[in-house]
Amino acid sequence: MKPNLLGPLEGKVMRYFWDRQDSKISELHIFLSSEEQIAYTTVSTIVSRLVSKKLLSRRKVGSSFYYSPLVSETQFIKNRSRNLIKSLLGNFGDIAIASFVDELKTDPSSLKKLRDLTHE
Repeated sequence: MKPNLLGPLEGKVMRYFWDRQDSKISELHIFLSSEEQIAYTTVSTIVSRLVSKKLLSRRKVGSSFYYSPLVSETQFIKNRSRNLIKSLLGNFGDIAIASFVDELKTDPSSLKKLRDLTHE
């Protein structure tokens, strides 16, 4: 998980679901508890928040609820990146663009990638 895209615990939870696809909170809790002590209610709250953020879906099978990711990790990163860029451009306009280009100048391979992408 890339830094600052999700909180630390949200990132661990999403990594779990991206790796396994479909799981119950109890299974997730066992997994997370193997690394550190964490309350079941905390895990449940994080999962509920990720459902609210439309990152996880919930479906009932018998008396159990199963959760699975609604987007792939790659799609999540693309969506978040796009939103961050829109926010930067909306708030800082030309300054954001100039700063982006200045940053790319420090990495010739990134600058080449940008040139290639803009000439497609």
